[in-house]
Amino acid sequence: MTQERFSTIEECCEFATQFCLLTPKKKLEQKDNMVAMHIALARHIDELINRVCTRHDLECQWEWNYGLCWRGSAGKCSSHLCLIRLFPNIVFYGANYIRNVILHELAHLKVKNHGPDFVAILDLHMPYWRECKKMLNDSKLDYMC
Repeated sequence: MTQERFSTIEECCEFATQFCLLTPKKKLEQKDNMVAMHIALARHIDELINRVCTRHDLECQWEWNYGLCWRGSAGKCSSHLCLIRLFPNIVFYGANYIRNVILHELAHLKVKNHGPDFVAILDLHMPYWRECKKMLNDSKLDYMC
């Protein structure tokens, strides 16, 4: 399995999910593939953010947040810095969820809070955002395997 294998966000998420099921010995054997998956996932996230920012005349950078992750959170936006931080465990939730979190954080570049204007942006661009939010809030997956 090479980096080319991870040609979509969906493939990255599927590999991460399967990786969690492996024994410690098998995980060690798959270490190079896990690194390749993270590189590919970062490339996909770059492409998504650049596409949305170009379409909506926004400027933004992103980085992985390796700090403490609390339940109910997968990303943070520092709108004054135009910086989005994503928790690496986001890969275990699935491709639609990753897209939702990124678009949610990008919406904060337009509206700083979660008020009616923010909800209107989410409703317009991500009609499924409520299901993704419920999944995160209901999930016990707040750790990396």
